[in-house]
Amino acid sequence: MAIASLPKGSGEPRYMALARRLAKEIRKGKYPIDTLLPTEAELTAKYGLSRFTVREAIRQLQSQGLVLRRQGVGTRVLTEEPIHHFLQSRNSVEEVLQYGIQSLLKEMAMTKVKADAGLAERIRCAEGEKFLKIEGIRMPVDNPSGSPVCWTEIFVLSEFAGIKDQVGRGNVLIANLIEDRYDKRAIEIHQDITAVSFPGDIAQKLGVRSGSPGLLVRRWYMGSDDRAFEITVSLHPGESFSYSMRMRRDAET
Repeated sequence: MAIASLPKGSGEPRYMALARRLAKEIRKGKYPIDTLLPTEAELTAKYGLSRFTVREAIRQLQSQGLVLRRQGVGTRVLTEEPIHHFLQSRNSVEEVLQYGIQSLLKEMAMTKVKADAGLAERIRCAEGEKFLKIEGIRMPVDNPSGSPVCWTEIFVLSEFAGIKDQVGRGNVLIANLIEDRYDKRAIEIHQDITAVSFPGDIAQKLGVRSGSPGLLVRRWYMGSDDRAFEITVSLHPGESFSYSMRMRRDAET
């Protein structure tokens, strides 16, 4: 039996109402920075909601940069206020995934493609490999009408193309859709970042000058079979993307 309730009659989805409640409690210090939120099971029991609703609420908090959910650890509070810029801190697969859910895909197009020699070289896949290709503009989730974050192309192996009907529904990550539907989980993410000049067609879509500096970010989402089941190629205006990394010296033996 639920021991707490959410506002009724507001017209907003229950997961959004729960996300707002938890965000308010974080701001008020009920859940301090670096502590864990209650588990999904605990929130389900407390509010009488489904596990899916609770999970979507947590994803909303992640999209605002308030929390970080890590498998086997829990949902850790990162800050009391939403993050309004795109700073990536690469310390784990989960933290790289977090960046993706801070944006929404707009002006999206989906096609089936077969990698020719040029594409195979560009995304480092086998020639002849088949993909569902998703491309579009990423917009900030907290300001969907603001300045674009990047232009992105997402290549999903054809065997996982069944997720296409769910793409673009909110800020759910493609990798999460694949994991939920096919139980295919990213064990590692390989990434490289290259300085480039914006080609004219993409520059126009993002509202920047043709030939202006940008950052090309490529990621390979690797499964337990050491095969990339998703590959993303994103082009960011140079001034809108920052990247940080923490490093720790190995303990001396």
